[in-house]
Amino acid sequence: MPSRAEFATDARGLVRRALKGSLASIAPGSFYPYASLITTATEADGTPVFLISNLARHTQNLVHDSRASILFDGTDVAGDPLQGSRVTLFGRAKKTDDDAAKRRFLSRHPEAEFYADFPDFAFWRLEVEGAHYIGGFGRIVDLSPLELLVSTDGAADLIAAEPGIIEHMNQDHADAVRLYATRLAGAPEGFWRMSGDNPRGLRSDLRGRRPPHFLRHAHHETRRGAEGTRAPCQRGARARLEGGHPVITDLGIPPAPGLLDCRSSRAMTRNVDGRDKHAHHRCFRPRSPALALKALQDRC
Repeated sequence: MPSRAEFATDARGLVRRALKGSLASIAPGSFYPYASLITTATEADGTPVFLISNLARHTQNLVHDSRASILFDGTDVAGDPLQGSRVTLFGRAKKTDDDAAKRRFLSRHPEAEFYADFPDFAFWRLEVEGAHYIGGFGRIVDLSPLELLVSTDGAADLIAAEPGIIEHMNQDHADAVRLYATRLAGAPEGFWRMSGDNPRGLRSDLRGRRPPHFLRHAHHETRRGAEGTRAPCQRGARARLEGGHPVITDLGIPPAPGLLDCRSSRAMTRNVDGRDKHAHHRCFRPRSPALALKALQDRC
């Protein structure tokens, strides 16, 4: 049975990977729960943020009663949805005018730039008070905010520097960003761009693809400062490759065959002959550590 820490890691991954969620709010008067679809992103610590219209029913509900929950569903990769992972975060929803929250949301949802500044739209965050994670039958646990969210203590410089780090990596080290995706994750070639940097890892997106393609490159150790991004990436890649540990923690696409072998997650589906097969790819190990390291060193 996985540990609580492993359950928490999977729950964080579900929230970070998600582009959407089901928001449950309380209807005034009837007090019925009202569920609706929202698009989501996360702050640096993993707090969900979303952009909604003041005219929407869920917004009116939140103004009346801020208690809410958001379901993040990762079961679409499982043949039996009840065997897949999902997590519900609950707490109080509040408006936010934080520039970092807006920037991180629009990085995930660039199409929202068209209406993000309309006067009847606002950004909200869910101040998490707890979470309920289900990873399949018997894999059920309640998680506290301390277990679910990433501490950003001492990381103020990194968070403030994130826009500059992303711009620098995309302008001056685009080849390295692409290699993290294609050589370390076995992802397809294309226009890979860094879109996020937080204490636990980097996020890159493959632009121009639908459905969205993305990956998260986990740092070998938690970053707090705003020192160069390439060096922590190289140290993490080297430690994982030489030690045989997973390189990529979250990949939003099926891996391509090539440099890396796939070690899939617990989500299962069925082959036509009835045998179980893994369906949700999450961790990868190198077929050729020397080749992967050389590729990064040559370009970084």
